[in-house]
Amino acid sequence: MSQTDNFQWNIRQSIQQLHKDYFKNPWTFMTEADVQCALYMKLSGRFHSNKRTFVTDASGKKIKEENLQLLTKSLHAELQTTRRKTIEYVDLCIIPQKYIEFYVMSRRYDKSQRIFPIYGWDWNPEDAIGIEIKFNRWVSQRYIYSLKTKRTRTTQKWHDFYESLAFDLQKLKRYKRGWFVFVDQHSLFQTKEEWREFMDALIRYANYGAAKKTLNAYYLCPKNNSAWPFKSVGQTVF
Repeated sequence: MSQTDNFQWNIRQSIQQLHKDYFKNPWTFMTEADVQCALYMKLSGRFHSNKRTFVTDASGKKIKEENLQLLTKSLHAELQTTRRKTIEYVDLCIIPQKYIEFYVMSRRYDKSQRIFPIYGWDWNPEDAIGIEIKFNRWVSQRYIYSLKTKRTRTTQKWHDFYESLAFDLQKLKRYKRGWFVFVDQHSLFQTKEEWREFMDALIRYANYGAAKKTLNAYYLCPKNNSAWPFKSVGQTVF
């Protein structure tokens, strides 16, 4: 099993554990941040090891001495690149440490005294696995029937929520692998088929398919004890 395949397996296992905890007591998770913290905790048990990463001084020269290398984990939350654009970071990401590069300031860097002033880091989403979490507590229905027009229309809350879902998928397009976790308090989908049809439509709307990457997704709902997976068809093979 490759490192990426191993990462994917650990993510899937952690999400399934999250669903078990969520089903037992859903109101332990009152916000999206609660879900993010819980998933981070479960993932951290699987991605806990520290490994060396690259360190570069201000002149662009790599520091090769092993005893001066920095150690970091592969799991991070809300991690930005040096470009610091909101479309380039997600709720959680997993980056092999060999793809993270730290920078030190040459004027303060003293190898003999082990002074190591870090002023930044960089990484590429194309080397990472991105995880987006969406928590629904406010949208209780997707459609409403109008007695006046005798027609069914989309609610404004659902419209706004759907746009935010599409934005999250657009961020995941930049990552080597994408995971989308939809936690729903209101049972918006009654069957696995409904969930899959919804994700297919959302992928087309967000133009995620243009990235030619497979997307893994999970729908977690405590009311109907759902933990439905989804895997889009793409050129990337897990």
